[in-house]
Amino acid sequence: MTDFALLAAACDWQPGYRQRLIEAYQATGLEGPAGEECAATTVEHSGGWRAAAVLDEDGRRIGQVVLGLTERRGGCTGRIGELWTDPRHDGQGSHRRAAHAWARRWCAERGRGRWWCGWPHRTRSSPTTRSAARPGSRS
Repeated sequence: MTDFALLAAACDWQPGYRQRLIEAYQATGLEGPAGEECAATTVEHSGGWRAAAVLDEDGRRIGQVVLGLTERRGGCTGRIGELWTDPRHDGQGSHRRAAHAWARRWCAERGRGRWWCGWPHRTRSSPTTRSAARPGSRS
């Protein structure tokens, strides 16, 4: 079973989000201050976003989903900014799949049925599921 808990304060989710962004930028060859600056800019723009902790069956936090609403192409679109689960606690990916479905529903309910998957990175600790959405796609 996977559960979710909205995180009230940015300090509960932004540090981990920022660190994973830095690691992703570095993995693509953008090293040092350039990667850190790109991550800082992304985090700065995420100020109005919401996040939810991904919880396992024992209530332990094993990941997070970062969500936002964006005005795109003349309408409100829900955006999945990050979906991350700790591979040590989600070896089969079941929590990640549940989190992806939950995030899509959250975005669709608030984004008038439209959602966009926008996390730009692929690392060993946070593989993406881009096949589910492309920028501007609708569910």
